[in-house]
Amino acid sequence: MDLRRRPVRQGAARRVHRQPGLPADRSGRPRRLRGHGIAAAARLGVRRGIPPRRRRGRGGGRTRRAAHSPDPVLQLKTAVQNANSGPAGSLRTVVPDAGAWRDAPLDFTALRAFLTLSEELHFGRTAQRLSLSQPRVSQLIREMERQIGGALFVRTSRRVRLTTLGDDLLRDIMPAVDRIDRALVAARATTRGLRIGFLGQFASTLDAAIAESRRREPDFAITMTQLQCQDLFGALRRRELDMQVSLCPVRQDDLVAGPVVGEYPRAVAIARAHPLATRRELTLEDLGDIAAVAPAPDTPPELVRSYWPPERTPSGRRIHFAGPARTEAEMLGTVAQGGAVYLTSTAMATHFTHPAVTYLPFAGLPPVRAILVWHQDTRCAKVREFATLAEHAYHANRPVTP
Repeated sequence: MDLRRRPVRQGAARRVHRQPGLPADRSGRPRRLRGHGIAAAARLGVRRGIPPRRRRGRGGGRTRRAAHSPDPVLQLKTAVQNANSGPAGSLRTVVPDAGAWRDAPLDFTALRAFLTLSEELHFGRTAQRLSLSQPRVSQLIREMERQIGGALFVRTSRRVRLTTLGDDLLRDIMPAVDRIDRALVAARATTRGLRIGFLGQFASTLDAAIAESRRREPDFAITMTQLQCQDLFGALRRRELDMQVSLCPVRQDDLVAGPVVGEYPRAVAIARAHPLATRRELTLEDLGDIAAVAPAPDTPPELVRSYWPPERTPSGRRIHFAGPARTEAEMLGTVAQGGAVYLTSTAMATHFTHPAVTYLPFAGLPPVRAILVWHQDTRCAKVREFATLAEHAYHANRPVTP
């Protein structure tokens, strides 16, 4: 039904109700509200084409008009003027009567859409990341803009970019969003337990600490996940793990190197058929006669320098390296073929064997140390509690040397 025209009574001439208080047109008659839509008129407290409520007077059944709303055309013009009077270069859209949205709760789904779109600057990719439809993302952004009272993005057929208001909002809310994310991660870690990663040779390094943790908190779960040598800290950075047992040292800007939880003498894996396998121990000088298994390409440089042999022997002979291996099984397979040795520790000799491979002591390098590592943004108290527990368990079970 057209709200702008309504018959007075059946059979009578039709007349148009006009909103009082509007500017007059050239004929002197009040001008109707045009071009603003029913929704805009409703926010202004005006119903298009429908007169205001009448209330009955005291005498003779006569009626008088209630006080009418302010001029909506003038109010819209004022809003546009206010929008255009911002800082130079800013683009804002002020919603009339935005105070109606001021106390509305903020939708966190809309907030996530805003944060993701500010990164992607593309509605399609934002929808994919949030597992939403593209129209739903557009709707969330529009609702957030109506609630705030200004445009957050400039949308064209070729690109999407933040407005000055959107850039200011992003900068102001990011610290709060980061704190919320860390709090949620900490809460989930407390309820689900700890997820700890480990290299294969350190499979039993935390046994004593885990046993003590279960004695103290039987219902607290600890999940262990074996890691591979490539992408050593990837799972930790993707927040798939809470902490991990790693080779020492670790010098990564975004990671925290925790306490030492294990120490193992050096050993070398060598094929049983190799002539050097008859030795009681091997040294760096012996590596001039046989190649060593190379580290994975993405191994952190501090670990390459501390764990793998140098490029030359003490006498200056060059040490050759065989192709890198990704897993302990691949390392032992390369060694079993007789073309290389793998410099490791007694921890690997405990957990990984091969019928054609033997382990010999290796002299000339310091022992291998295992440490706990976690992300610097971790706020879970359980991570630090377990690190302290593991450090105490290591010192309590450390063999006493004369």
